[in-house]
Amino acid sequence: MKRVQTTVPCIITGTNDAVVVCERDRHSNPLRTVINLESGLVYTDPRPSHDEVKKFYSEDYRKEYKGILVPKKKHIQRAGVTALDRWGRIEPYVQRGSKVLDAGAGGGELVYLLGEKGCGASGIEPNKGYANYAIDQYGVDIHVGFFEDVAFEPVAFDTILLFHVLEHLENPVQEIERLMSFLKPGGTFIIEVPNVTYRHGFPTAKWHIGHLYNFDRTTLAATAIKAGMDIIEVNELGDGGNLFGVFANKKPIKPYSLEGNFEKVFHELEAHTILRHMLSPNPYYRPIKRAIRSLSEKWATRNKGSGKDILDGLYGQSR
Repeated sequence: MKRVQTTVPCIITGTNDAVVVCERDRHSNPLRTVINLESGLVYTDPRPSHDEVKKFYSEDYRKEYKGILVPKKKHIQRAGVTALDRWGRIEPYVQRGSKVLDAGAGGGELVYLLGEKGCGASGIEPNKGYANYAIDQYGVDIHVGFFEDVAFEPVAFDTILLFHVLEHLENPVQEIERLMSFLKPGGTFIIEVPNVTYRHGFPTAKWHIGHLYNFDRTTLAATAIKAGMDIIEVNELGDGGNLFGVFANKKPIKPYSLEGNFEKVFHELEAHTILRHMLSPNPYYRPIKRAIRSLSEKWATRNKGSGKDILDGLYGQSR
């Protein structure tokens, strides 16, 4: 166990005592990931400058992940299916006529769906290619830029969504606080992130240059409370690959206990070895699932002329 003093303090405890988890990213490039000894929060340290991070997300992020500048038909189909799945989870918290902000809107599929469901939907997206594609194709209200670049009216929204965004932010607590200024008192803040203790993927696949933070249930809840929100629910989804948290814009009732979380998370990461992974069924059925999904997406989009045609076909089936 290699102990270090981090250059970036833990966003929950403010401390710098940590243990190194890994020295490489999923592509075997240098990337140091640490786990804070007091909170169990896992994060990248050291990290690029603020300007380098902004350039990465505005220009290079989609190229790094998918090798493209605008979404292909299969990506729109996949994102549309994901948007429907997300709607199923957030529907209990979103009323018809609600004003909803999708912070990190990607290709705009969820913003478009929210509009179809009768919500006043807006988005924020830093990636120029994806954001402009959504604006041009779907006519949605997406602000191209970072959270620090937008200026909505105070308390403009009933609900704010952060789907797979929090892990990318340089300071999640500060950015939640920034977004909360746009949220009505008592409004709902919904966050989904990857689960760092998930064991079905390849052990090193979770370490990525784009993921500055890696949460478990405890650190996600503690981060939200640190930002001044109260917990409604925090759960693992499906096979545990993602965490889904619902929070209220009101003063938290009590702090969230971090006791024993370092030991728990560190044990889970240590136990998720390459050997154990290769001896499990996971590395063998996942490629099959991906191949089936790819064929299904090609079939579903074969006669669709545009991204809007794809989404209208999907969303029409859900009415």
